[in-house]
Amino acid sequence: MNNEKKKVAILGGGMSALTAAYQLAQQNEFDITVYQMGWRLGGKGASGRNAGMNDRIEEHGLHVWFGFYENAFRLMRQVYEECGRPAGSPLATVDDAFKPVNDLNMVELWDGKRMNWNVEFPHDDLKPGVGGEIATAWSSVDLIINWIIEFAEGKIDEHDTGSDELKDGEHHLIDFPDWIKEVGEIAEDAVKAIVLTEIWFLRQALKLWSKLEANKPPSKHHHAIITWLMEKALTMKWNRIKDQVETDTEVRRHWTLLYLACTTFTGLIRDEVLVHGFSPLDKLDMVDWFYQHKLVDSDLANDIAYRSAPTQTVYDLFFHYENGDTDKPRISAGIALRSLLRILAGYKGSVLWFMQAGMGDTVFGPLYEVLRRRGVKFKFFNRVTNIGLSENTDVKAVDSITISRQVNLKVGEYEPLVTVKGLPCWPSNPAYDQIVEGEELKARGINLERSPEYSDWKDTGGTITLKAGEDFDFVILGITLAALLPITKELMAASNAWKLMCDQIKTVQTQAIQVWFNKDSDELGSDASRPVIGAYVEPYASLTDFTHLIKMENWRDDQNVKYLSYSCGVMKEEPDETQLNANARARFNGLDLLNNHAASLWPKAVDPKNPEGLDWSTVIAPDHIVGEQRFDSQYIRANIDTNEQYVQSLPDTNQYRIKAGESGFDRLILTGTWIDCGFNISCIEAAAISGIQAARVLTGDPVHIVGEKEI
Repeated sequence: MNNEKKKVAILGGGMSALTAAYQLAQQNEFDITVYQMGWRLGGKGASGRNAGMNDRIEEHGLHVWFGFYENAFRLMRQVYEECGRPAGSPLATVDDAFKPVNDLNMVELWDGKRMNWNVEFPHDDLKPGVGGEIATAWSSVDLIINWIIEFAEGKIDEHDTGSDELKDGEHHLIDFPDWIKEVGEIAEDAVKAIVLTEIWFLRQALKLWSKLEANKPPSKHHHAIITWLMEKALTMKWNRIKDQVETDTEVRRHWTLLYLACTTFTGLIRDEVLVHGFSPLDKLDMVDWFYQHKLVDSDLANDIAYRSAPTQTVYDLFFHYENGDTDKPRISAGIALRSLLRILAGYKGSVLWFMQAGMGDTVFGPLYEVLRRRGVKFKFFNRVTNIGLSENTDVKAVDSITISRQVNLKVGEYEPLVTVKGLPCWPSNPAYDQIVEGEELKARGINLERSPEYSDWKDTGGTITLKAGEDFDFVILGITLAALLPITKELMAASNAWKLMCDQIKTVQTQAIQVWFNKDSDELGSDASRPVIGAYVEPYASLTDFTHLIKMENWRDDQNVKYLSYSCGVMKEEPDETQLNANARARFNGLDLLNNHAASLWPKAVDPKNPEGLDWSTVIAPDHIVGEQRFDSQYIRANIDTNEQYVQSLPDTNQYRIKAGESGFDRLILTGTWIDCGFNISCIEAAAISGIQAARVLTGDPVHIVGEKEI
């Protein structure tokens, strides 16, 4: 019976590849083997436990899940249910593994000062991965309308807006002159009259939208009227507050949020996104798109909103700086807007969800256990070096896969997991005792997740060649984009579409640090609500308090570990840089953050001799180490290897992506955040979507995927 199964070789062990494996393994017609470089699964989401450092969690970067990750959460719910962990055991259920977080803390730089800007999001009882669809473009527009009303009538104006009168009235555009007189009669003062007039203009625009037939796009005539009304409303408001915005933080932030919402609403209408989708917007950068749809003729009015902490947070969140240069923020407008609307309008329960252990422990450990139980085979330490095509030039088909085995094993099947506090985890280093060359690897500090150009290791296990019809019937290619270039040369030579994709879709290097403290949040002076911080000092502009993870590590009581901070960002590309030099740069950048910008983060832990720098005695390290040398006991990571680079969605590039089932080569199916999955931004949700799509190509089942369509 087993010989009749279709043999599927899955190349790579990241989220997209494993999602495809999970989908296929639900059926009994596939014989699945996953080929993975190194000793663990997870790709850019892999994490490890450092046995020599109290089993601390070491991540590739800062990972959080958004509440709109419907496909990824549904997958994890199924995995945890099937995993069947005993009640009371660590991360027994998916609800134990993910906990809600409802606020985001940005840092606004204004007049040379950095000020916290906390945004708290509403919470509901819904659960991601349970139930129906996420927000559509239409429902997102409705939500934007509610934001506009809320911002326009908020407490910031410090005036009664008379909203009840406006809600009850039937004011139309042709009634405007008479209505102005009415406003003058009911207004207690001139400012109130102006505020009421602003609200009226906004309400006319929104009322016009609400009267349109559901899911029937507005006409160009409606576009013009809505735009005119918005311009009137926002210009009046700007003229009223323009003398306050530079000195009044609350007024400035209110303007920023209102203006961004109004620009987005108007731009979506004018660009007919509800007809044509978001893709036509991808030729522009997000901020350039905002300026294209500006509503007020004032450089200051536009710059305050469009170059604000919220917009910087978008570029930081998605690592979208070209070549890692933080002076070059660029992201496709359509992709950015779709992502933002899903984050803000499509979440269930909470806008953010924090994993309660490392990503490897929370996601890839349970996935591995379930897949292995289902009969999926895993070949660790198998590095793909070439994907070969058939010699028959009339048929474009994958005929061979060349694999270099990195090491020789002492065991028949490698056992990758370790147990930490009762939880199956991935170690930060391979199990040397299962490897023939284990002692040498350990002594030399060899990292088997490095590609040859970043490693001194020469593979010792020999080369094998998988042949079509013998070892595989189909190949699912889940290796990340930058690492594909040296192994898909035959594909690039045979397909212009493949070459264009490899040339045009860009990736970026990243860096990350994790710092453990002997003071808690109160003692450090940080906000105990543990928000994610965005728009801070580049390149480590994204930070988060992950103190909740300390209890999952093996620190002794006398080590007094009380607080844990993660930070990450892009790394500017340097030609022909070695891993050693990149590590030094990541360290230098981390020291710059902690020596020169720590006071805003931890104001009670400032160095008495340096008012902006961290008191290094608060950092966990051996007692004999002093000063900034204590930083070397923390976790510092430079992700410059081709296996680790983050896929970007730069303007005017998304048209070069290829769909899962349209590789152009027989037997070859694609998956990953670099393909055209319909939601083309690098995140766990896009990886899950692409994995389901890859499996769907093979099974032919009409599987519905939430959020793969634009509108």
